Amino acid sequence: MKFKLLFSLLFCALSAALWASNPSKETNMGGELDVYVTYTPAEEVTLFLGEELTFANFLTPENGLFDACNTVIGAAYTPHPNIALEAAYEFLYANATCMEHVLKLSAMPQVSLGDFSISLQETGQMTYAVPENAYLWHLVSKLTLAYAIPETPLSPYAYVEMTNPLEAAPASWYDELCYRAGLDWAVNEHNTLGLYYEFSHTPDSYFHLIGIGYTLSF
Repeated sequence: MKFKLLFSLLFCALSAALWASNPSKETNMGGELDVYVTYTPAEEVTLFLGEELTFANFLTPENGLFDACNTVIGAAYTPHPNIALEAAYEFLYANATCMEHVLKLSAMPQVSLGDFSISLQETGQMTYAVPENAYLWHLVSKLTLAYAIPETPLSPYAYVEMTNPLEAAPASWYDELCYRAGLDWAVNEHNTLGLYYEFSHTPDSYFHLIGIGYTLSF
């Protein structure tokens, strides 16, 4: 019962974030399509390749439909059931105005409590922004709560993610706060579909996102 209460409280926190929107900030609404391929050559090792397409602000469609494309390649290593290590490279291309190369190294302690799992992922992130010829450093913290519904292929989850700048004198104490609630459906051993809603905000704007995901696993 206490785990169900914890799960409900996290979802309530996500809902509260939606009502906390400040009308003075710019509000955007868009969609996202994620496609990932994962390969597990050994029990402790998983290789992954992904493509994430973000569609432009639905509230101002004159800006065009396609907004950004993010290509991800990386590897995860699980030396112990309660910890995972990950390294990844991302290339972000946004409307020919922004190109970024991103390197990520992360560690993720995780605990299973019956059908529930809780994880905290800490990621050191270095970004090279091509147009500005600048390097940016961030620490990204992500707290996730997931629940595997017994005797079903469904797994609802929720997470909160904070991106913190590591500059000497940042303009804000955070660059982005992101809240997501979603549902994964394991169609079979190799195919998983996902649906999620995401709310994120920066010091200047809000963004609402509806996303669909597909993962092919080998």
